[in-house]
Amino acid sequence: MIQLKSINKRYLHEHVLENITCTLPDTGFVSLVGPSGCGKSTLLHIIAGLDHDYSGEVIYEKNKNVSIIFQDFHLIPWLSINNNIRLYDYFHKSSYTLDETLTKQFKNTSVSALSLGQRQRTAIERA
Repeated sequence: MIQLKSINKRYLHEHVLENITCTLPDTGFVSLVGPSGCGKSTLLHIIAGLDHDYSGEVIYEKNKNVSIIFQDFHLIPWLSINNNIRLYDYFHKSSYTLDETLTKQFKNTSVSALSLGQRQRTAIERA
């Protein structure tokens, strides 16, 4: 379970999220629906711990890991495949041990050389 309490976010003088309070269940699906620019992705970034510039509180159930799969895979082209997979570790402490055999074949491969399917698998390797 994840609880959001009075989440507020603004970009300069524009309120993007205002007093968002809800509880997300442990299982099932939750859909965020709204027009472009209403704050759906911003809220997901806050929940995933990618955005810390907000007010309010995000409460995670004990030992709850949150992963996010971006609509566009958001691989960073100047990082290696291994570093793209390990990007989470730069922002969060993790005991996850990457199986090097999964990425050994991509050691000297740039992100731009990957097919879309390979980019997707790289992006969700940690999910």
